[in-house]
Amino acid sequence: MPDCGKGGGGGGSGGGSGKTGDSGSDSGSDSRHDDDSRTIYDTLMPSVIIADTSSYVEYRINLFKGGTGEGYVSGGGVYKKGAVVICKAWAYTGSNFDRWTGDFNGKDFNVTLKVEQSISATAYFINISYTTGVLRPCFSLLRGVGNPLVNMTIASPGWTGWKGGTYGYVRYDKHGNKKMHNGLDLSANVGTEVYAMIDGVIGGQYVTEQPDKNTRDYPDGYKGDVNGAGNRINIIGHIHGSTVQIGYWHLMAGNPVAINPRTGSPYKKGDRVFRGEVVAYTGRTGNAYNVKEKHLHLAYYKISSNGTRRSANPEELINGSVNWNDNHSKVLTPDIKGIICDEEKKDNISVFTTK
Repeated sequence: MPDCGKGGGGGGSGGGSGKTGDSGSDSGSDSRHDDDSRTIYDTLMPSVIIADTSSYVEYRINLFKGGTGEGYVSGGGVYKKGAVVICKAWAYTGSNFDRWTGDFNGKDFNVTLKVEQSISATAYFINISYTTGVLRPCFSLLRGVGNPLVNMTIASPGWTGWKGGTYGYVRYDKHGNKKMHNGLDLSANVGTEVYAMIDGVIGGQYVTEQPDKNTRDYPDGYKGDVNGAGNRINIIGHIHGSTVQIGYWHLMAGNPVAINPRTGSPYKKGDRVFRGEVVAYTGRTGNAYNVKEKHLHLAYYKISSNGTRRSANPEELINGSVNWNDNHSKVLTPDIKGIICDEEKKDNISVFTTK
């Protein structure tokens, strides 16, 4: 039986705005010795049979770390098929292990596995000293959907009140005619972390070049994207089997996209992303330069089996509900009500299997 590989996280990744949690990877570590190897037999259940490891087929275990807290991961490396490995995510003082994303999703901090395939997993740590008392956005275990922000409050554009921050024909043009607002505006100061609401892939429009502006006009010499949505990214994924697209608009100028802990670079189109990961930072790009409240514009689309995309009300998407009065004439309060804050579900005994 081969020894357990050692991985210490590889240090933080550079670039971007530097606002993500310390991220690192031990994917480049091929070390095959670890103190854990001396206790592997003691930690496995008696029924586990160690497979013949004479084969020269090898697989890589790639482990990464991310989140607002601090910690390290061990167990990454290259192993022969059939090897038994213990992978761990250890939190430093002041942090807690939150969960694994990727192949170890739903497992506890200590995962025992027999190597039958390549593995990629990211351990997320949360800072337990946050003064807000909220460590990450709330999510509903039943729906599998989290919120995009830690604090969920409707933002008013000014002239149409809180209702103007909701979805539908809630605003007016210069002639007094109603016009469509195809999203939900959520209050957020510039630089606020935006989280992935579901597992998915970065897809659709991807714009990171727009600058801040103080008037309707862009700075002299600017030749890039001028869409009123400003800097924006999208996540395409599934909710209960239905394909959806979630858009995050009016992101900050300069470094609007967060660092992907698995690549060490800002998220780009085609990257996988998992619920609860920081993906972007709010700003005031596009037509958000003169609004009353700085905000995140949350857009929501449902994609049919033939690929047709249809705009939908983000009130259906978020974890919580807008507090309308009986006749829907206005919003009684800017707060989002009925938010569910489920705990991450983890196996008591974490034995990874590909079956």
